[in-house]
Amino acid sequence: MFIPFICLWIKQHHIFVYFSYGVFFAVYFTLVCCQHVRRTFPGNYLALLLFTLAFSYLSGAITCSYNTFSVLVTLVITAVTCLFVSLIALSTCVDFTRCTALFMVLSIALALFGISCTLVYLVFGYNKILHTVYGGVAACVFVLYLIYDTQVIVGGQSHELSPEEYIFGAVQLYMDVMNLFLIILGLIADRE
Repeated sequence: MFIPFICLWIKQHHIFVYFSYGVFFAVYFTLVCCQHVRRTFPGNYLALLLFTLAFSYLSGAITCSYNTFSVLVTLVITAVTCLFVSLIALSTCVDFTRCTALFMVLSIALALFGISCTLVYLVFGYNKILHTVYGGVAACVFVLYLIYDTQVIVGGQSHELSPEEYIFGAVQLYMDVMNLFLIILGLIADRE
């Protein structure tokens, strides 16, 4: 990407990618599942810092596989999408927080579709059309997650976060945006 020797170093030292995966999953599940951790200062900030650093390293390692122009285009598309989605979430009279069950069904359907795509890839090899369809569906689902989470954080709807849950809200928004970025990157980018 921007600094070739850093990308080369990341590709040569896979142990740090695996370590980042471990830290990411451990801290993510701790933040999501343990209310005490995300509400206790200064541990909540330390956990958020570790979580952000681990996932940022993973995202950086992934983007090293793509050319710089593709990553920048993906960044702009993601930023514009997030801006418009946030404006829609804040200005619409539609209460997306009432659709929690729908989002659960969408999550399960997306996971099953992803497993099906993986099985098709294993049996028949890579299929560009299937990859594009899955990426498009996943991007749409993550846009809906972003609308939902924005409305939950802002409040004033059926479901809202309490003020003590600011760490949880930050984690959810970060994951929505980063997942959207990675999905769009996989859809439009050219690998180096």
